[in-house]
Amino acid sequence: MPTPRSGWLLLALDLQGASSAVRNAAVPCAGTVKEIWVGAQVLMTTGNVAVAKGAINLLSATNVSLAASGGDVSAGVAASQTLATAATTKRVAAGDILVATWTVTTAGSFVGGACSVLIEPDTW
Repeated sequence: MPTPRSGWLLLALDLQGASSAVRNAAVPCAGTVKEIWVGAQVLMTTGNVAVAKGAINLLSATNVSLAASGGDVSAGVAASQTLATAATTKRVAAGDILVATWTVTTAGSFVGGACSVLIEPDTW
């Protein structure tokens, strides 16, 4: 029997390369953002990623630091991030655009990162 998580949708807002960039994905159906995972195989010297629905930040913090020293994640290990607390912030409609803004201040040996947004659809 399928579990509720087996019905979750994954939107990848990954970054390939070591330059600042914006990655977008369209939400295919209405639902609720349940988790956001962020990580990188090799961390940058300084930089971060922010995840939003339009202008509304989906994370409890403004962004996730991907700095090799004192950052919010460890190299080679993606971590689930703390979401914004307001339930209305985490609601998405079909056609909403989710945005990951990757800011690479000093790349070092950073060559890209992963950002996965997991959505529980309203219907299966």
